[in-house]
Amino acid sequence: MQNEKKTQKGKILVVDDQQGWRELLDDILRQEGHEVKTAENMDSAIGLLKSEKFDIAVLDMRLVDSSSYNIDGMRVLKEAKERQPSIKAIVLTGYSDEEQKKRALDFYHADGYYEKAPDGNPFDIDEFIQIISGLL
Repeated sequence: MQNEKKTQKGKILVVDDQQGWRELLDDILRQEGHEVKTAENMDSAIGLLKSEKFDIAVLDMRLVDSSSYNIDGMRVLKEAKERQPSIKAIVLTGYSDEEQKKRALDFYHADGYYEKAPDGNPFDIDEFIQIISGLL
C-alpha cells in the first residue's frame, strides 16, 4: 500500500478591505482544498463569525471601511477570539511595525503575523501555505 501524505483541510475566513488581496488569498487557499469565506469589513466578518465556525481567520491589520473610515483589524481579531476561542488567527499587514506585531501576538493572541510584502519582496505563497498548514 502506498503512503499518501494526508493534509488536513480547514474552513478559513479571509478579511481584507482590498478586493485584490481577498481574491488572491481566496484562490490560494481554495487551490489547497480549503473552504473559504471572505469579508471586506468588520461588520461582514463579525456576521460570518456569528453564523459559521472557522478553523482559521486571516485578518488584515488595517481595514478601511467606508462607513467608519479606518477600522483596526485587531478589533475583528478580538471578536473572533471571543466568539470562537479555538479559532487560529493570522494577521496580515502591508506595514512593517514591530509594536503592532507585538500587540497582535501578545495582547490579541494572534497565532501568526505575516507581512504582505516584507522588505519590498513579493508575497511568498509557499510560505503562506506552510503557515496555514501549520495551524491546522
